[in-house]
Amino acid sequence: MKTIRILSLMLALLMLAIPFVACDDTTDEPNPDETPAATDVELEVVKKGDTKYVVVYDYMAGSKTRENVLNLVDAFKNYLGCDIEVRECFSDREDADEKDPIAKEILIGNTNRPESAEVAKNLKVGDYAIEIIGEKIIIAGGSDEAIATAINRFNTGFVYEQGNRFEVPKGAVFSLTVKSSDLGEYAAQSKYSYDKVTLGDARIDSYLITIPAESAMADVYTTFGQEFQDYIYRQCGYTLTMKRDAQIVKADYKILIGDTTYTDAAKAAALEDDEYYISFEKTENGGVLTILFGRDAYDAAWTAYKDIMPSSATPIDFHLSDGFVKTNMQ
Repeated sequence: MKTIRILSLMLALLMLAIPFVACDDTTDEPNPDETPAATDVELEVVKKGDTKYVVVYDYMAGSKTRENVLNLVDAFKNYLGCDIEVRECFSDREDADEKDPIAKEILIGNTNRPESAEVAKNLKVGDYAIEIIGEKIIIAGGSDEAIATAINRFNTGFVYEQGNRFEVPKGAVFSLTVKSSDLGEYAAQSKYSYDKVTLGDARIDSYLITIPAESAMADVYTTFGQEFQDYIYRQCGYTLTMKRDAQIVKADYKILIGDTTYTDAAKAAALEDDEYYISFEKTENGGVLTILFGRDAYDAAWTAYKDIMPSSATPIDFHLSDGFVKTNMQ
């Protein structure tokens, strides 16, 4: 009987312990608020002198881009022992005879692929970037010169590094891999006062600086236009084209400096030597920023414009709305 009591007591104690053990069996549940770590993508671009990749660039690419595409092809040949196909795409010609996109492409500059637009959308004139999207490598820049620099950076950082130009002539072949985690240092994005600059409903680089071909102050307006052009580049990273009014066939978005043929003649005539007039108005098809100033008001006009669009230590957005006017006219 004593043995039975002991066994019964042990069984009871065991039954009491089971719930405590179960309660201690904790499992870490996933936290929906935690952001998963970014996956490091590694692409095998060349395997022992052979590649399934093709280089794609737009048929309207600048001369420096074209030159450096050839340098890229030569680098594959001379450092890796690999031939790589080059294809043109046609961003503005739907009727062009173009090969269909493939998964494995090295996209150079402003191609008609959405991946190129995605990488290039925030790049200013001097900026460039190299990124991986899917199986594509995108080499992009904000200008012909910047794209050329990005290609050179790709050659230096990857092709030259993983290949050997002295061994290839002896029959050696090499492989090339590109990892997304290595691409951060192969990008340059300048800091400007403004991230986004719009006049009306269009970005400022849509506008054409227009100066008068015939004016008593033609030289002064030309100098102001050049200074304005430089200021916009330094503050925003955009290079605006400047033309004389006689050269313009059609332009919906204009920045009128001085008494051009497009300027309000009555407003220009009413201006005194020490007065300036700055305005913006939307038109049916575009917009017009007018900057007028008299012979003695060059500096006053500049000060006024810089008050409108001052430099900033922290990047901000800038917008001029329809009907804006700043003037010291009486």
